[in-house]
Amino acid sequence: MLEVPQSAPVPDDLIDKIKMGAIVATDALLDLKGELVLLAITKGFQDDLEIGYQTRPDTFAFKIVKSDIHYP
Repeated sequence: MLEVPQSAPVPDDLIDKIKMGAIVATDALLDLKGELVLLAITKGFQDDLEIGYQTRPDTFAFKIVKSDIHYP
């Protein structure tokens, strides 16, 4: 995305903001509020948000009902 070689450091002028949060981010996700953001992840983790933690009320259920994904 930034067109910087993997072995090179990312120049500071290419980054506008870095934001991190825990409680605020969780609340925004649960309340379906907040700004659209880009999630950049490594190959192989593209379904990580969909998989989540695999928690469900009935561990041995034959039919797993997934909740809707709340983000684009």
